[in-house]
Amino acid sequence: MLSKDRAQGCLIGLAVGDVLGCPVEAMSPHEIKTGFGRIEDLVEAPVQAMRDTYYWRLPGLHSDDTQQALSITDILVENHEIKEDVLLEVWKEMAQTVITAPSTKTGRIKKCKETFGCHRGTGSNFRRRVKNTAAFAPPANGNGAAMRVAPVGVWFCRERKARIENAVRSALATSSHPHAAASAAAVAAAVALGIDNDSMNTRVFLEAVANEALLAETFLAEKCADQLHAGYEGRANEFSDALFQLAEWHYLPLQDALTKIADYAKSCLGLDKIFATKSFALTAVPTALLISARHKHDFTEGVIEAVNLGGDTDTIGALVGAILGAKNGLETVPVRYQQHLLAREQVLLRGQALATGRKGPGWICLPELERELTLQEARARSKLRGELMEKGFL
Repeated sequence: MLSKDRAQGCLIGLAVGDVLGCPVEAMSPHEIKTGFGRIEDLVEAPVQAMRDTYYWRLPGLHSDDTQQALSITDILVENHEIKEDVLLEVWKEMAQTVITAPSTKTGRIKKCKETFGCHRGTGSNFRRRVKNTAAFAPPANGNGAAMRVAPVGVWFCRERKARIENAVRSALATSSHPHAAASAAAVAAAVALGIDNDSMNTRVFLEAVANEALLAETFLAEKCADQLHAGYEGRANEFSDALFQLAEWHYLPLQDALTKIADYAKSCLGLDKIFATKSFALTAVPTALLISARHKHDFTEGVIEAVNLGGDTDTIGALVGAILGAKNGLETVPVRYQQHLLAREQVLLRGQALATGRKGPGWICLPELERELTLQEARARSKLRGELMEKGFL
């Protein structure tokens, strides 16, 4: 039987990285350093400097990274495999949830325009897909599929073929781009390898992850070509190539390795303004894998480095947290971080379910859980907005 400590470590680690990274998402390393020095614990974004409170996050509340990982967990526990239609229905139910909060001006309860139901922080491609589940998935090459896939790596940690197929299915639910599916397979592999291969050295680890991404790309081409966007063949192996090169770069100083990651992504995507922590699969996922490999025995240092790099801090923090939590177990995730999590008990229950295959006492269904948490945040945001208006900040 899979260790409960590793399964819970993965999900709690993911949520911790998400929550620590949320307040500084989209900030540059310089902005983070100027505002907070070096982040080593939960911080609250300086909302007084904002003209809009939309991006403010209730301290301790996870974002869509953890939400979607929990939805993957629930489906695995209930169905023992990923079913795209079931996954989309769960997300659709969450999207149709009505969130209300008091009006800042009148105090009357009204529907919030800041949330996509009880989803928090989702991108436009995800929202379009959930609104029209019958449509062809968009060719999204972001890191959304990778950020939610860690439970697949836990559930299928000793079944590589099933792990690859289920990682790919979880990605195809929202993206027809091969980068999305390959990056999801890579993260699932990193989680599984962390659980079962403690002694693997960094280069061998990165090459094993790259090889699993390549196997996912082959599976895509052979079994899922009708679900990929037109012209995908030219990008079929770009992601695994990036990881095979990462295995060659890992020994470089961190900034040099990050520059290599960004330069490779630029050559593939044909874009100029790309950095290693941007929210593309080709940037954020190799960056998270690199940090995880560099701090393979130290959860705290790995997550701290991730959230101080700027850019897509919540997702990179979540990825590093999931991989290192799975590798080192729940006991290595500092209690001071766990205590911040508003949903800690439900996350722990789901980690336990990944290990045992069944739900435990106290389990709250995900739409109900996320509705209550999103309502709590909406009310807190409304109160904050009123306070900022009184002080002349808005």
